[in-house]
Amino acid sequence: MIILQNSDQLANNPASAMELEGGDTDPVVDHVATARVLYLCELIVNINISKNAEKVIQSKSSELS
Repeated sequence: MIILQNSDQLANNPASAMELEGGDTDPVVDHVATARVLYLCELIVNINISKNAEKVIQSKSSELS
């Protein structure tokens, strides 16, 4: 997934988020881009956690039946 690849690069490399996106390296724009990448990663993690929780609930429900 592109976002996760970029977040890994951002975490392991001093390159800015805008450089990863091939854009400008203005510090203000870079800060916004970095925040956006991290926010999107957080959303992806939360969605995955929700999906896993739903699977656990369904599994427990079927065990009780």
